[in-house]
Amino acid sequence: MMHEQYTIKIAIAKALLKLGIGTIPILYKDKIPHTAVILRTCSSPAISQFDDHLPDEDDIEAWFSVPLINIGILMTNGIGVIDFDEVTAFNLWYRAWGKDLNLPIAQTARGRHVYFYHEGVTAGKLAYQNGEIIGDVKTSGYVVAPPSVHHSGKQYRWIGSSPSRFINIKKRPFSFEEVVGPLFTYPAADYSQNDMLTSPWDAGAAHVTDYIKPVKTNGKYAQAFCPFHQDNHPSFWINLNKNTWGCWTCGYSHEPVDKLVFLLNSRQKV
Repeated sequence: MMHEQYTIKIAIAKALLKLGIGTIPILYKDKIPHTAVILRTCSSPAISQFDDHLPDEDDIEAWFSVPLINIGILMTNGIGVIDFDEVTAFNLWYRAWGKDLNLPIAQTARGRHVYFYHEGVTAGKLAYQNGEIIGDVKTSGYVVAPPSVHHSGKQYRWIGSSPSRFINIKKRPFSFEEVVGPLFTYPAADYSQNDMLTSPWDAGAAHVTDYIKPVKTNGKYAQAFCPFHQDNHPSFWINLNKNTWGCWTCGYSHEPVDKLVFLLNSRQKV
């Protein structure tokens, strides 16, 4: 009897294939294609061979019956991914813009993958409007997908009903602006290191408490309601001595006041 871990990957790969989305085998705890496994059914290990035709069900059966293997989704046929490097930027995007798009979302080791369908979007870096790089836009090659395992041991996971959302993903193509909204810029501008060392948030010197009113103070720390999510219990914290802030729910930690001002201003523009 085939092990459950094999059947899950095979089932996912076959379901995606029916939607015109291809998958490939990836080395376990890695991001590199498993060329030896690809060669079980193909004469070449090159990923480019799948630009014109997707792997079929026989390929899938042969590839994902191998123990300890990751799965990758091919960026072909108009499939693209927004790769958020960290959860904090994703959370801001999701609450301000992305929650109504109903797109497939995967949890990665550090951030999130958001899948979308497009026509003509090119790959590039994703950044806040001030130029801080927070991820990538990928429209070619492949990305590692759930239920793969990262080299850290963390497992990629679908968020909510994300696998079923692939059914709707090709109903219409998105432009980049329609997917990302007004909070980010793409392709990211070429900011030099010197530029980034000089007040990258360009918001001026101030104290966190000038913008967020504390509801509780204990020594050098204060607590407040977070402005970036519905907060019934104060999860926003302020280090009064260091003038930094964070949120236990959002994942922000030891952030400068200028970043707070920038995020607040971006939120008002949505």
